[in-house]
Amino acid sequence: MPLEAYQVVFNTSIRFKESLPTTEKEVVGLFGEVMGKVAGLEDYRHEGDDFHLAERIAGNLARQILFQKKTITVAVAPPHALAVADETARLVYSLISHHLNPPLLVLELMDVSFRFEFPFKGNHDLLVLRGLFGNSPYAELAAASKGAVRSFQPVLNLSLTSDHSVIALIEIRTSTTSREIESGEYDGDEIRVLCGVARVRGLAQQRLEETYASLYAEAVAFVEQKLVPLLVEPLRSATLQT
Repeated sequence: MPLEAYQVVFNTSIRFKESLPTTEKEVVGLFGEVMGKVAGLEDYRHEGDDFHLAERIAGNLARQILFQKKTITVAVAPPHALAVADETARLVYSLISHHLNPPLLVLELMDVSFRFEFPFKGNHDLLVLRGLFGNSPYAELAAASKGAVRSFQPVLNLSLTSDHSVIALIEIRTSTTSREIESGEYDGDEIRVLCGVARVRGLAQQRLEETYASLYAEAVAFVEQKLVPLLVEPLRSATLQT
């Protein structure tokens, strides 16, 4: 199933080895270009070493560009579609290349991440265990217990390439509390599936927008071909059936 079929929170960032030699004037100049090209991104704040440019829709953060000492982050959330997130990131990376001259800086990594959220009123950890690991030793241990599953949040770290230049981190985060488990009264918060794909080598001599475009394509292919059918869709279905 294509990513566009889901409500996805998108994030991409770059991290430099050294602190960015960036003045407020340079950041404001870049943000000004972004504001001229993207409607809605107009909430500017400068706090200490952090520079923020954000868009809020109905009081909720919908898009954000964040400059920190060693990192630059672009985050986009619903109601924006994934295509809007990709377009925003491409614009920001192209402008960064013009304003900061990144080839003179040492990049440690660039990442792209996707977050899926599924509301469920019940024991999140038990649902994850049964929905994804129903025939595993973990499930057998849980079934033999007289109590309840209190925490089950799998994490998997993978190299996606033979040279280990591209890596993926997959996490399932639950929000069920001990109070909910012991009382049997659940709030119905979200189960979150996070997948981050990062390039950690081969960054120094490339233009940021080109590096991003390549990484984004790799990340989307991995998520659509592997993560969604094997993990995301089974978990989503489990939240609807239980």
